[in-house]
Amino acid sequence: MRSLLLLLIPSAAAASKLCAPPGEAPATLFANGDELTLCFADACQKVVDGAKATRPASATAPKLGRKAARAVAKAIADNNGDASLVHYSADGAWATYQQHLWDVAKDREVAVQQRTPDGANLATIAFAGSAPIALFYACAGPCGVGYPLSASFKVVGKGFPGGDGIVLDGKRALIAPAQAEGKLSVVELKSGKVLGTMPLGDGMSAVIRSAAVKLAGDDAAVFYDTGDQAAVLRISAPAGKPPTVAKAIAVPACP
Repeated sequence: MRSLLLLLIPSAAAASKLCAPPGEAPATLFANGDELTLCFADACQKVVDGAKATRPASATAPKLGRKAARAVAKAIADNNGDASLVHYSADGAWATYQQHLWDVAKDREVAVQQRTPDGANLATIAFAGSAPIALFYACAGPCGVGYPLSASFKVVGKGFPGGDGIVLDGKRALIAPAQAEGKLSVVELKSGKVLGTMPLGDGMSAVIRSAAVKLAGDDAAVFYDTGDQAAVLRISAPAGKPPTVAKAIAVPACP
């Protein structure tokens, strides 16, 4: 009887497996040392075993001035209450939503270049740490091209597959593509020069969602999902060398 009861009780270790839910719920990666947590919206899993996890606390958003707060509130209201469209730089100096970039201390919006020389239109602005990264589209499909912005908020460099960015050191950022060509890029922030690339999956399929987080040294963790293939990668990106995969964990689709 005891052995029968054991068969009927599911193993706690087998109860959860890391998986990606269908759809395009935004992904976020968090790191506590080498322990990674992968979240889709607010549903989080531990990368090592897929067990449910609590979403780690995010950095506190900076206090906005009257004008910025009013503009941000209107943008959220106009987008059905979706506050995820608002982003803040790591140092709290900047706030952004869609094509708008606000100087928090001066409580004013700054003018950002709206079109690239080849005619692509500004779509959104995000950050790699505290560095603003603008995403431009020249078509209606998954063709977003990213550019760092200069001190005068003009694009620099020749562009790269736009997406989620993290700062590797004081000079370089790693960009995991989203809605763009499936190539990860290491970029020099001041010049916009692409220092190295690495294909994700087949390197051709558009990445529908991605996330990146800084690890120790020159390492980073990257999640990507093409719809047909998804994985969490540990990327090694030492200065002067191309990025390489140190470890890969496949992420199957959730049943």
